[in-house]
Amino acid sequence: MSLKSTVQKKLSNYTNIAIWGAGGLADNALKRWVSKDKISYIIDPNTNKQGSTLHGIDIVSPDHINANPPDCIIICSSAYLEIMAKLKNSTYNNAYFYIYEMFIPEG
Repeated sequence: MSLKSTVQKKLSNYTNIAIWGAGGLADNALKRWVSKDKISYIIDPNTNKQGSTLHGIDIVSPDHINANPPDCIIICSSAYLEIMAKLKNSTYNNAYFYIYEMFIPEG
């Protein structure tokens, strides 16, 4: 099974997905592994990126999660441990994954 197929299978139950991080890892994820049609928005705390797009998808502030919580967040950042801790300690209660975790085939 290809990496793209493995990722798509893991995301099959989600319809409103956000990506956290608007850098090179998110760019590669959108080019190679993640279908853009399920991505509602991209989260990035960098105010210079907010208001722009990546692959035609709006880049927004992390505060956007409160107004429009996604079913799932794919973390595409080397600061994934910090982001996971932030999500764990927030009011966000839905799924989140580090992109590379999604490469591991299920049982």
